[in-house]
Amino acid sequence: MSAPLRRYSYLGPAGTFTEAALKQVPEAVGQEWCPVANLGEALADVVSGRAPLR
Repeated sequence: MSAPLRRYSYLGPAGTFTEAALKQVPEAVGQEWCPVANLGEALADVVSGRAPLR
C-alpha cells in the first residue's frame, strides 16, 4: 500500500513563479499541489493539517 499524497499549498494560480519554485523541491514531486489565493489560505492549510509542515 502506498503512502498518502502530501498536500503542498502555494500562492497561485498555476503557472506562477511560486509553482515554478515548488517544482524545485524534490519532496514535492508527485504530490498534491494546491494553489491558494493568499498567504492566509496557505497558513490555514497548515494550521488545519491539510498541508502539514513535515
